[in-house]
Amino acid sequence: MHERIFGIRELKRGGCTDLESTSSTQGTVKCLPRGSARSEQHLRAAKMRWTATYVVGLALFTLLCPISAIYADEAYQVDFHHVLLGVPQVETTFLDRPSATSKAALLYTLSQSSILGAINPKDGSVVWRQQLANGSGLLKAPAGGNTIISAVNGTVQAWDAAEGRLVWGWTGSGEIKALDVVRDGITGQGIYMVTQAVGTRAIIRKLSERTGALLWEYEDER
Repeated sequence: MHERIFGIRELKRGGCTDLESTSSTQGTVKCLPRGSARSEQHLRAAKMRWTATYVVGLALFTLLCPISAIYADEAYQVDFHHVLLGVPQVETTFLDRPSATSKAALLYTLSQSSILGAINPKDGSVVWRQQLANGSGLLKAPAGGNTIISAVNGTVQAWDAAEGRLVWGWTGSGEIKALDVVRDGITGQGIYMVTQAVGTRAIIRKLSERTGALLWEYEDER
C-alpha cells in the first residue's frame, strides 16, 4: 500500500523502507536516500507542480464564475417593482410597524401610479392597497401610531396601517407641498402641512392626527 503526497509516493512496504521514492515520467519508481540532493530537488519540483496546478485552477474558476457588479450610474435605480402597486418612489417608501405592539414591520409605499400599499417584506406579498387620486403625493407615519398619513393634491387621509382601512379624510384648497407629523406637549401628535394657495401665497395648517379636524391655520399674505 502507498499514499501520494505532493505527487511523491512513499512506499510503506517493500524495498524502499529507508528511502524516499518518486515516480518518473515513464511510471517507474525510483528509490532515493532520504535527505539527498536529488530527493530534495524532486520534492521541490512536486510542490511547484502542485502550486502551479492550484493557481491555474483558481484562475479558471474566477473566469468561469459570474461576477455581480453595477456601474456608478446604475446605483439607486429601480430594478423591479410590484405589478399591483407600480413603480415606488424613494421619498414615499419606508419600513414601519403597523402599531406600537407589532413585532414585525411592513413596507409602505405610495407609487408613481398614486397607489398606496403595504407589502410584507418577508415574502413580498401585498397586505393591502388603495388607489388614490392622481397627483403629487406625500406619505408619513406617525411615531408609535397605528395609521399612515397620505397627502395628494389638497387631500389628507389617514389609513389603518395594518388593514388599509380609511380612518378619516380632510380636503382643503390649494396643493399640499410639505407634510409632517409632530408631537407637541399640549395637543399630542399633530399633522402639519404647507399648502400652496393662489399665486405664491402659502398656508400652514395643523390637523388632529386622531380625527383629522382642522386645529388652526396661518396664511402668509405677502
